[in-house]
Amino acid sequence: SEHVAIERVVTLVDPRAWAAGRLDREPYASQIESADVIVLHKVDLASTAELGDARRRADAMWPARVAVVEASRGAV
Repeated sequence: SEHVAIERVVTLVDPRAWAAGRLDREPYASQIESADVIVLHKVDLASTAELGDARRRADAMWPARVAVVEASRGAV
């Protein structure tokens, strides 16, 4: 039988949607909770408060194991 080993889960998150609570329901919440790496994308469109809220949420959920990176216009 074949086995698949998942080494890292990368999830793209729009900080505006997360700050507004639109990602707190399924299937979004479980995807974010499973992430080893969160890419906050469209950061050029997010306010400082929205971006700060997204970073605080990520830090509160997974302070030691998740890398949080920012992307703007596809550049990470």
